[in-house]
Amino acid sequence: MPHLFLFLTLLAYGLSFGSYTRYLYTGNKLSGRLGTIFLGLGLLAHYFALLERSRGLNTVPYHDLYGSMSLFGWLLALHLPCPRVLPSPAFRGAFVLPFILVFSWPPTSLPPTAWPPRPLTVRFSPCM
Repeated sequence: MPHLFLFLTLLAYGLSFGSYTRYLYTGNKLSGRLGTIFLGLGLLAHYFALLERSRGLNTVPYHDLYGSMSLFGWLLALHLPCPRVLPSPAFRGAFVLPFILVFSWPPTSLPPTAWPPRPLTVRFSPCM
């Protein structure tokens, strides 16, 4: 499975979004904690998806636009658990996780491309 970490990332982020949304509506503390746990698992899987993508490109993961978007989504998700530790509402995840899903899914699902493109070589034959 070439995109195992991508599927695990999307699953964990989706479960985290569901847990945070449930926390938003019910106020159940277990849902908020489960959302944080799923977010941590998603961060770990997203890290390995970025690592897999950078190994496929043989360069840093932010070498192209899609890698930059995915890295931005990972960094956004990395800062999301901080309000969970500090004394502030934990329902921010229900509002931020859709953006993380948008930034992380399309970039890592596309195949890595080589950049810069190879120059076009034109060969002229002596016989015309």
